[in-house]
Amino acid sequence: MACRRELRGRTPLVTAMICVGSLAVLSSLITLSNGIVTGRRAMRALLADKAYLETQLGLLEQQWNDETSRACILDRAQRELGLQRTDAPGLIVVMADQAGADEQPLWQRVVAVVGSGDRVAAAAAADRSR
Repeated sequence: MACRRELRGRTPLVTAMICVGSLAVLSSLITLSNGIVTGRRAMRALLADKAYLETQLGLLEQQWNDETSRACILDRAQRELGLQRTDAPGLIVVMADQAGADEQPLWQRVVAVVGSGDRVAAAAAADRSR
């Protein structure tokens, strides 16, 4: 025959099982809470490192811009290489063909053929002087 199992006589066993189960649940919650706190601390540390590195990057970019500016490069070239800085532009040498150097541009030839107002002004001045 089958025997009935009742929990009435087993109160200490049921109490112990409830205590062990609640202890397991509480320890799991504490472990989860500690993991969340650790993750948040790591996140704050990483954000602080990111802010520091972004600041350092900005300072490096500013230093790069200062060191590569035209004035700084010219000063270093003068100081380290002994190059002289002139404010006036240097001489420009233009090579031209000698055959074409004697020939005047078209507009000057047209003005010479048609005549400019210089001859008229000179003639008028000569008439007045007489």
